[in-house]
Amino acid sequence: VPENIGNDGENRPKIQVARDGTVLVTWTELLAEKYAGNIKFSRSTDSGRTFSEPIVLNDDGRVTSHRFDSLAIDGKGRVVVAWLDARDRDAAREKGEEFKGVSLYSSQSFDNGAHFEPNRQIHQHTCECCRTALTWTSEGPVVLLRNIFGTNTRDFAVASLDKVEEGVRRVTRDEWQIDACPHNGGSLATDGRGQLHLTWFTSGTAAQGQFYKRISGNQESEPMALGDMDAQPNHAAVVAHGETVILTWREFDGNVYSAKMMFSNDGGETWSEPWRLMLSAGANDYPVPLISDSKALVVWNTENEGLRVLPVERVINRSDG
Repeated sequence: VPENIGNDGENRPKIQVARDGTVLVTWTELLAEKYAGNIKFSRSTDSGRTFSEPIVLNDDGRVTSHRFDSLAIDGKGRVVVAWLDARDRDAAREKGEEFKGVSLYSSQSFDNGAHFEPNRQIHQHTCECCRTALTWTSEGPVVLLRNIFGTNTRDFAVASLDKVEEGVRRVTRDEWQIDACPHNGGSLATDGRGQLHLTWFTSGTAAQGQFYKRISGNQESEPMALGDMDAQPNHAAVVAHGETVILTWREFDGNVYSAKMMFSNDGGETWSEPWRLMLSAGANDYPVPLISDSKALVVWNTENEGLRVLPVERVINRSDG
């Protein structure tokens, strides 16, 4: 059934494929009311030939903001979806109380999306319009979100969805103090060592620009700046497999856009020089990296050239297997 689907770069639909071939998809259905939406889910058990009747995952029944979903699977049947949710903010305002930002909620399935558990509140007072990012670690799903610290400092945090009682861990300290949403979320991946890799954009008082860092236990690397600041680098994405980590982002020199990439084959300790992969003079989305055991791709959707898929297998560390 046709519907109005959120499809901008901060809120594109998500897709995962489980080991048994089940295809899982989530997206945000935009409603007529301003900023309102529902988190929708569907799955295919026949390799994408047919899909199940879409269901609404947010279970509060409110016509309010449920948006910026992220999807992660363990490949063995467990599915987790997280999103930004305004139900707590609306409830507080109905009581005449102040509520900064929105909340992070999640729902999960243990049978590859055939059934979902009731919604669970993960954290309150998050930034309201920045994409979330999920990755699966040895300790379960971990989410990256732009949080509100103090009065209105909008830096990034990570939270384990299996250890909600531990709260969020602040992972950027850029001191971006702004009473608005930057509409600029981060990206998150985990590698074969169990390290977290994250990218983000900031315009804080302590740092400005696009950055990358890796986290191993309680140890965090120093932020590494990404891209040419004169070319407006933005909306970076990260993927990892084994020891290989790939970063992509977009730049604009005033005339054309370029899809850029860097890679590491030692878990993010050292990096290649930036590569300019593709150019486009028309409207375009943000480049997306993908990686598996034997294949690495960068996908870029452009108005003039169409959907472009560029193999970059030579970056893969073949010792990973």
